[in-house]
Order: sequence, then structure tokens, then C-alpha cells
Amino acid sequence: MARTPDKTTLYLGDKTEISLAKGAERPEATRYMPLGGGHQAVLADDGSYTITLADHHATGQLAITTNDLAMVQRRALPSAAVEATAPRRGPEARVSSTASTTPTSPA
Repeated sequence: MARTPDKTTLYLGDKTEISLAKGAERPEATRYMPLGGGHQAVLADDGSYTITLADHHATGQLAITTNDLAMVQRRALPSAAVEATAPRRGPEARVSSTASTTPTSPA
């Protein structure tokens, strides 16, 4: 179980979570279904599915919603590119990578 100022989340194993937002009257459930190779399907409380496709390190890189095929791509910079722009304040300030999400339209 985890609590934040905004919500309380109950984890049932590693595949299901039930969250109750502050002030909400009913909880919302999310189910994670592994598809192998780091890929997974996520079933939201509203019945919608999102498929997450993983790279060769089994890290989710592309999320596709099944109702409209909208895609969100996670991008990471090589560590050298990040280090070139990171402020130098000693070894603890070293940054190895950064990630951002970029919405993309279906092909």
C-alpha cells in the first residue's frame, strides 16, 4: 500500500493496483498483463487497453492505446549527450540518461 497527499493505492501482487483519489467516491483499478519480452498490456478502469512495447533491454519504449492507436514514445539520450550539458559539481552530479515522452500520430 502507498499513500500520497493525492491518493491511496493498494497493490495486489505485481499485476493489479486499486487507487482511491482524495475526495473520490469510488476507487479505480489498473491491471498489468505481461506479454513476454518486456511487452505488456494495461487494462484501465474504464475498460481501455494500452499495449506497451519494449526494447531489447525489456524497457517499455512505445505505448499504444488500442481504442484510437495513439502512440507515446519514450526517448532516452546517450549518457555522453546528457553529460555534456549537465553542470559539473562532482561525481554525485553525473547524469547517465534522461527520458521524455513524445506523442506521435499513427502511421
